[in-house]
Amino acid sequence: SGVQMLWRNPSGFNANSGEYVQIKLPWLSEGSQEWHPFSIYVKERTERGLDIVHSKHDLAHQESVQISMNGININPLTTAVILIEYQNEFASKGGKLHNNVKQVMKDTNMLKNTVDLVEYARTVGVRVIHVPVIFDGTGLDNPNMKHGILKACHAGGLFVQGTWNAEIIDCLRPKISDVVIQDKKGLDSFLGTDLQEQLEKRGIETLILGGFLTNCCVESTMRTAYEKGYNVITLEDGTACNSVEEQRVSITKTYEMFSTPMKCSEVKELLRGDAPERLQEQFSTTSTLTDIEAPGPVLPWTDLKSFVQHRMSAETCVTRRSSRVMKEARKQMRSQNDTTQVFMRIAGDWTREVYDEVSRHQQLRHCWVKGPYISPFSVVSSFSHLVLVASGIGLTPALGVMGQYIGKSRTKILVWSTRCVQMLRFFIPLIKDTAMFAIIYYTGEEKLSNAELSELCNNETSNVFIQQSRPEDIAYGTVSTIITTVASMNRTYSYRSMHRIPMKTRKQWCILYCGGSKKIRDMFSAFSKDTKVSFEYELFDW
Repeated sequence: SGVQMLWRNPSGFNANSGEYVQIKLPWLSEGSQEWHPFSIYVKERTERGLDIVHSKHDLAHQESVQISMNGININPLTTAVILIEYQNEFASKGGKLHNNVKQVMKDTNMLKNTVDLVEYARTVGVRVIHVPVIFDGTGLDNPNMKHGILKACHAGGLFVQGTWNAEIIDCLRPKISDVVIQDKKGLDSFLGTDLQEQLEKRGIETLILGGFLTNCCVESTMRTAYEKGYNVITLEDGTACNSVEEQRVSITKTYEMFSTPMKCSEVKELLRGDAPERLQEQFSTTSTLTDIEAPGPVLPWTDLKSFVQHRMSAETCVTRRSSRVMKEARKQMRSQNDTTQVFMRIAGDWTREVYDEVSRHQQLRHCWVKGPYISPFSVVSSFSHLVLVASGIGLTPALGVMGQYIGKSRTKILVWSTRCVQMLRFFIPLIKDTAMFAIIYYTGEEKLSNAELSELCNNETSNVFIQQSRPEDIAYGTVSTIITTVASMNRTYSYRSMHRIPMKTRKQWCILYCGGSKKIRDMFSAFSKDTKVSFEYELFDW
């Protein structure tokens, strides 16, 4: 979902978490002379986030639901997707074999289904393994160049090393975390390769097979995997062969003898911990938690207002605010960490190019970094209370503002909307570290289990509230509730609306928005005019 860049700080580069730098990457094929700004983070604050992205989700997932298939627990960490011969020769227009398979590919929507499954699989810890077939063109490495389909490969000059035809298709180009198996020369992906070694080294128990041809290399690999004792899943709409009839017979007859044929969407359900409805009888489900599907956070608060009251009460109980502010205001704001990093979310042509070239291992050259700079929201120094509203990657400048004011020297409240579960997991530790408290509206397709919500929010002492839906009204609902609740603390009565709060108090608040939504910007502009609370914004225009 993005690129992490980490460097060791040179002498004199004393960055503070949340400030920003400008970066230029002269080795890019396109955009090599462009400077782009990124908020920066110190290493210690994001190690935990990477841990959550790579493993904590899976642990929480396993604690909540276990699905067994053929007596084997389906665990993403012990599962691999095997992509067999997704090469231009078959899968792309211009490939010598493409016309043979294009009708089945079209009927099953094979490429889109496979890409969707693979992208999701990576996020939950499934290993992606590519198995291309490549010949040197002389025929000497062809195990049966005088007979059958391998004879046709030699005679047709198919899958020749160094040609476009032999390359893996762009939409499934291997990522850094993927494994690419070398030396496949025949039909079976195990024969003559190190596939078995790679699977054993990673403790893989379940194989998900897709690719070309359904009734040839995929079938040969399936049979061997079955005999080796693996739990085998074959992709009904992630495979293709030379005719619709051959595809049908393979899936409904042969595949059922050695594997469990499933659609790509059903495999995604399985990896989420849900047994596909069509295949319920083949699975057994056990749960270590009750009420797994109950909505909302596993926390003691039933609504936003009670959460805000709880957090403000906790803050005021820590110590007297005046002494705390004086102590923290005198602290050195710049950190002395040895390393600094940025996180690049794909959000435009330049970041896409960075992601693609890093994934192809073409990044082993120098880069230029200018900075660090303070946040462009310099207006915040004039206010005591800040509500930072962000959508998507607009979170990073919001963190930049909060990172400049350590501890409790200012009220720093974050309201963040995101659809990306990887970003949510990655940034949670930094949010906890910099915000007084945070309200997060997560709207992604992948729903979080109660186990993971509990993991992310930690416990009743957590300063994070996660709601898995959009807010009804982020201005008059969320932000108004926050400000009126905070302003009512230590009062003998509660402010029921923004207009009841004294003007002097309202003038101490500032709302800042960063993101790409003009609707949210306009909503808060109107809110500011009505309530007389200051409002500033940065609007992304990708």
